Amino acid sequence: MTIPKSFSNSTLFDLLDNIVGQLNDHAKETAVLAAYLIAGADGNVEDSEMALIQQIGTSLSLSAAHLTGILTTAQQQNPAAIQ
Repeated sequence: MTIPKSFSNSTLFDLLDNIVGQLNDHAKETAVLAAYLIAGADGNVEDSEMALIQQIGTSLSLSAAHLTGILTTAQQQNPAAIQ
């Protein structure tokens, strides 16, 4: 897979800003859940990883309550990854 040159110097948050308007709530929730599962793949979600996941949620225009709900559900379904 080749990354388009226009994205080669972009940050994650630049890319999220470009697509946020095209995503429905389910897609946003899935992106946050995927980030959480990746962060917890080693059995522990570090504070720095949780902060990044929260920044992702904010970049995806999720409210604090919505993000808390997503992460609470993720933690209940994946207790081994709880910090």
